[in-house]
Amino acid sequence: MGGPLLLVVLQKGARIASFCETAPDTTLLARVQLLVPDLLFAMGLGALGWAALAGPRGKVVQVAALGVAQLLLAAVLFASTASHRYFLATGTPLDYPLFWLGLVEIGERARVATSEIPASTWLLQALALFTSLVMPWHAVRGCSARPGPRGRHLATGIVGGLCALTASAWVPPPAGVGSDFARPAVAQLLMTARPGNAVSAALLSEARAAPRGARALTPTEEAAPGARRNVLFLVLESTSATATTPYAPQQTTTPALARWATRGTLVESAYAVVPHTSKALVAILCGFPPRVGVRVSEAVPNGIPGRCLPALLRDQGYATAFMQSARGSFESRGDLVAALGFESFQHSGNLPTAGFQEANYFAHEDDILRAPARAFVAASRARQQPFVLTLLTGATHHDYREVRRYGTQTHDPHNPVRNRWLNAVRRQDHLVDDVLHDLTELGVLDETLVMVVGDHGEAFGEHGLRTHDEVPYNEVLHVPLLLLDGRAPGRVRGPVTQLDLVPTVLDRLGYEAVGGRYPGLVITPDMPEDRRIYAACYHELRCAVEIEGRRKRIHRYGVLPDQLFDLEEDPHEERDLVALSAADSEAATEAARATARSRRWVQVTTLMSQATDGVQRAIDEARVQALPADAVAVTGRFGDVIRVLGVQHPTTPTPRGGFVRFTVFYQVLDAVPPHMRLVQFGRSSGPHVQRYTHTPVAGLYPAALWQPGEIIADTFSLRVPANHPDDYMDVSVGFRAEDGGEHLPVSEGETRHPGELFVASVPIRR
Repeated sequence: MGGPLLLVVLQKGARIASFCETAPDTTLLARVQLLVPDLLFAMGLGALGWAALAGPRGKVVQVAALGVAQLLLAAVLFASTASHRYFLATGTPLDYPLFWLGLVEIGERARVATSEIPASTWLLQALALFTSLVMPWHAVRGCSARPGPRGRHLATGIVGGLCALTASAWVPPPAGVGSDFARPAVAQLLMTARPGNAVSAALLSEARAAPRGARALTPTEEAAPGARRNVLFLVLESTSATATTPYAPQQTTTPALARWATRGTLVESAYAVVPHTSKALVAILCGFPPRVGVRVSEAVPNGIPGRCLPALLRDQGYATAFMQSARGSFESRGDLVAALGFESFQHSGNLPTAGFQEANYFAHEDDILRAPARAFVAASRARQQPFVLTLLTGATHHDYREVRRYGTQTHDPHNPVRNRWLNAVRRQDHLVDDVLHDLTELGVLDETLVMVVGDHGEAFGEHGLRTHDEVPYNEVLHVPLLLLDGRAPGRVRGPVTQLDLVPTVLDRLGYEAVGGRYPGLVITPDMPEDRRIYAACYHELRCAVEIEGRRKRIHRYGVLPDQLFDLEEDPHEERDLVALSAADSEAATEAARATARSRRWVQVTTLMSQATDGVQRAIDEARVQALPADAVAVTGRFGDVIRVLGVQHPTTPTPRGGFVRFTVFYQVLDAVPPHMRLVQFGRSSGPHVQRYTHTPVAGLYPAALWQPGEIIADTFSLRVPANHPDDYMDVSVGFRAEDGGEHLPVSEGETRHPGELFVASVPIRR
């Protein structure tokens, strides 16, 4: 048992060393104090393991006890290593909600995990498992011939082990260190697996009354008849404001953005709402805050609390399209795009990528977006139809691979990883410039409202944290924002939030909201500088942020001390005014009051999502008692795991370029292996295959969680290519591993390709 427990302690030592790189003033005593919980955890688990192996008499009982102990050790080692690698990648301890999400979406998350785990870690894991899974069986031989420990000694071992395990979770951390970091990784996971708090009636009422946007639009009296402007959102993935030239003139990363900024309105202090792309898209394109939490509940039909800008403008006759350089399956992005109201969704899975390199583990070079964007704009112009187009870049996302196009420059000679990211930001600038030049060449720039905005920034250890999900500091929350709206060039000081974009677009287009209101403001040069805006970390109960003018307050839910910064005097957030003041100081009082407000904002935002018709009800509605009468029966079975009962699909032909909406009814016979993903296939007589991998029930109910005995109705959409050669599309379903190498076998029903169950042929309009 010693191998895995020693590795757990060594992992904590490595995390302490990483922590001390960003906190060099940490004393030797504090470092030892941080290691104590894991030493207690290892000793406690070791004592219980000794008692389990030495106490029982009889060969069968000993073998059973050893087997249980080995399974427990393997689980501890797996959880500890997952937490360890997550901390080294992000600087934040792993909590249970994200750990569980990684398990149920293991196929989607595996690519992220493998990009972070070096070969040395796999080797250490293998050696530790060898010592715990193989060597103990040699020790068991002949063990029954030796006298066991006395009952008093055995009881002492059990009690001592339990006490050590309990104490490991409650050892107080050194001053200024969060308890989530001090605890053993396994204890941290267990202590964050708690049910939600009860919510007061007042909070429920406030959530029901919270602004959630318009139900419809009406032209204002000032709107010029027939003058409908286009809208272009250029959403910059993982781009901090200070990584761009307009905000940091010493940076040479975005000269094109700097040139365009002289022709528009540059917002000096613009902030993300939740620093995660799927959540940022809701804030940017809907105008109300997303749900705080790792589940993208907004991808559920009716899972968004209101209607979003693309849907509202479609009612006004606008063409809508969403394009991204990343894969379309990640986080049910296709479902989210549809929920936002876009008619078409193009991504690296259905865009030409020949000649373009992979820029990270899920995106190609952003230049793949230029040609389809130009084609969409040209087609809309030819139809004399206004458009809403969103382009989401992806090459700036972790893990920032080097690509050949545009070469590589030295922007940060001291940090090679950050230098790769800054080069990705520089390459992204070429796309921004090319797209805006294309609008100029097509003659539509002057009649297009352009919003260039970051979804969130990126951290590289400035405050001991990395990436973005759990970083409340300005390297992540402060994003670039440029408006090209035909008005006189200038600057807006802010603070501005992503929630201000939809009200601003409606104001510039000349529309008023009907049947609802927005929490944001119209961006103008004279907007109030002392307003309060809010933000939160991606994970629940991790951080809540309030910004009021130049004062920024960060609440850490007791994991770390709350903080207060004066951004005017301390833009890099290096002087925490709470830490520098007495406990009863004005700064502490100010932070405490802000904590109450920001916590309430997070609660109301979450309840807005829970109060929708979609989130929980979507799962309940997906569970049916039998195959509906209007469904077409299908005979199909995947081994002893899943039976396919039938399908529902449109009988009228679907146009090329449109989507075929399908519902398949699955009867669950046994648990679905957790690494299997549900995949839908659309085939024609040609070589191209439409393949769509998604988490069932719009991302809320992974197949790994399906319960034996229930019947699940799962709805999905398959895009019909514009060049589809036939007047039909054959649709089939399957359960495959992420790499496609392993699948559940079709044991009953029609199969035309290995692992695919044919379910229907749908008509396509020529």
